[in-house]
Amino acid sequence: MIPKWYSPQLPEKDSALFYWALFIAWGIVVSATLPYHEFWRDEVRALSYAMGSSTLTDLLRSLENEGHPALWHLLLYAGYRATASTLVLPVLSFLIAAAAVYLFIFFSPFPRWIKTLFVFSGLPIYEYSVMARNYGISMLLLFAFAAAYPSRKTHPLMVGCILAFLCNTNIHSLILGCLLMGFWMWDTFFTERRPFLSKEGYKLYAAMGIVIAGNASALYTVWPTEQIVTSGTTSYTMAQIREALATAIVAPATQFNDLFPNWFPIKLRIASLLWAVIGLFVRPPIFFIAYAALLILSVFFSIVYMGFYRHQGLLVVFLVSLYWIVLDKEGSGLPYKPSHKIFQVWFYGGLAALLASIVTTGAMHVYRDWTYQKSASKAFAQEFLRTHQEFEDAILVGEPDYLLEAVHYYAKNRHYIVREKRFGNTVRFVRSAQLNLRMGELLCAAWRIQKEESKPVLIVLGHRYLGGSSWDASTSPKSISYPFQRTFTWSTEEIADWKRHTKVQRQFDENVIGDEAYTVYSLIFPEIQPNRCIN
Repeated sequence: MIPKWYSPQLPEKDSALFYWALFIAWGIVVSATLPYHEFWRDEVRALSYAMGSSTLTDLLRSLENEGHPALWHLLLYAGYRATASTLVLPVLSFLIAAAAVYLFIFFSPFPRWIKTLFVFSGLPIYEYSVMARNYGISMLLLFAFAAAYPSRKTHPLMVGCILAFLCNTNIHSLILGCLLMGFWMWDTFFTERRPFLSKEGYKLYAAMGIVIAGNASALYTVWPTEQIVTSGTTSYTMAQIREALATAIVAPATQFNDLFPNWFPIKLRIASLLWAVIGLFVRPPIFFIAYAALLILSVFFSIVYMGFYRHQGLLVVFLVSLYWIVLDKEGSGLPYKPSHKIFQVWFYGGLAALLASIVTTGAMHVYRDWTYQKSASKAFAQEFLRTHQEFEDAILVGEPDYLLEAVHYYAKNRHYIVREKRFGNTVRFVRSAQLNLRMGELLCAAWRIQKEESKPVLIVLGHRYLGGSSWDASTSPKSISYPFQRTFTWSTEEIADWKRHTKVQRQFDENVIGDEAYTVYSLIFPEIQPNRCIN
């Protein structure tokens, strides 16, 4: 059923058949990829919060210092409470992506070949569907805004709610949502020349209030406490911001390299990205927010948090949504015919080249998921924990501890977090946790837990080059540093003690392309206390 607020011309019969074929083909590819996908910690982490919260208050409290707004967690919480099944994670991700793709195919004003390019690009075909994160919601809401924008005068509160929800998906989308709100204001007061004190103005103010409330709730949820430990050590100075901004202006593709194949020349990356943005100059306000998004996200990726494929892809979805608004006959406002021709040159060149690039990278992502393991968590659970009866209820002790978070999706074994001295399924990146851990402390903690709980303990090491027989007891004391200001240290004596009291059960690192590769140890001689332990 078509919503009353959006009544585009229905496609002809042959177009409808093509659209349904395109939609079904997308669903087949995604469904064929899902069984090969191993969920990794960032995907499972959100579900673990939903599963471990008995009330909404508990859920919101657990998101402190998490760095993400609550919308995705709330959806998982509701889905898990309704089904009591972990399948809510892939199913919900698939349904959200399917809704976005359906909206794009059937209601966007793009020609068939552009629709085909986008649908089979790496974002809807993999990153925002197979990969179960909050970014698929951003795609859906950006497309919903583009579809609803022509009805902004009759249904401003609904359009405002779309932006408010968009701001509560992730920080990147909060930025994009604010830019879209600014564009809406410009269209109302300057393009349409509506008085500030008018009926249309009051409606816009009401919608703006909803967006501001959405921004406030998102910022309240993500605002860090003094306890947070970030994954990097960058300090944000004006000099760094100026340098990042200058780089973004001169070489805007620098922070968006993941969107392009490795063999794609840097000059062509810059050209295709700029081409796609400049094509929107036919409507200067839209061009301005597109270019602002490019610069702001570039600076954000440079000095706050590195942008990966999923983050960089939000700019592409944003640009597609802006082109949607320009092309829509109800909301385009294109002033004269020459601009149409200029627009078509840039549209068929820049946007098409950008989409073709992410079709290529998307195919690479799908192939890698079919061929390799994203995480060893699935194999560890299915090929070891479920097949070794003596370890069915084993307690897991990990180093790095956060590499075990994904195992919770596939197995119900308890996880003891040594750095925080507690059991749990999610690690807290806070200063109160023990940032520096010695091998002897890890061994002693595992031995103590096995003794206290009367359960077997498995120590799972994620430092690949420390596993198995590669350790040399004659090596000098060494230390590993990794994100979140953590270190793992060992000495010759601790290695010797480790080898006396542990046994390698199995290594899970074959064909693993992520960092979640494991070497699994069991404790031997549990009645003998390791030498390095303190009574």
